[in-house]
Amino acid sequence: MGHVCGELRVLCVSDGSSEPPRRTDVGSEDEHGRGLTLVDALAARWGFEHGPVGKTVWFELSTDTAPEGDEAAPEDDREYEAE
Repeated sequence: MGHVCGELRVLCVSDGSSEPPRRTDVGSEDEHGRGLTLVDALAARWGFEHGPVGKTVWFELSTDTAPEGDEAAPEDDREYEAE
């Protein structure tokens, strides 16, 4: 976890797969598959880094607060990147 100029970066999940992360469609009864959808909805940016074995998904939360009355940035303003 690191903090840089109004952003908090969190390394959240590592796995042994080298495949890029992807959101999946899940049903209301499914017990898995919502993690990346939640990250995408809440994070200012997210991405992943390849490691010696597999990858680690990270996300950044904005630590700046919007002035009262301002709405959150539209979904299109978020960034996804692979490092």
